Amino acid sequence: MNRRKTKRRIPIFKIVMCILSLSMVITLIQLQIEISARKQELTEIDKKISDQDQQNKELKSLLALGNDKAYIERFARDRLGFAYPDERVYIDMAGS
Repeated sequence: MNRRKTKRRIPIFKIVMCILSLSMVITLIQLQIEISARKQELTEIDKKISDQDQQNKELKSLLALGNDKAYIERFARDRLGFAYPDERVYIDMAGS
């Protein structure tokens, strides 16, 4: 009678171990897929950070130039159309 119980337990143990092993493999595959997705997301975020750093550098250089009198004068002339009170501005309409 003891032999029958022992023989029944061994296949049940093997089945349980196979199920546990299979679930571990499935979990590992899911984790690898998630890791891959997160790495891709991290790469995209790093690129955005790099682009934003470049834009920040450009804005800082513009701010530094903003204190320069020549830059302010050029900006006022080119973008705002300002001129000195005694100055005549000629615009070339030839289209060349």
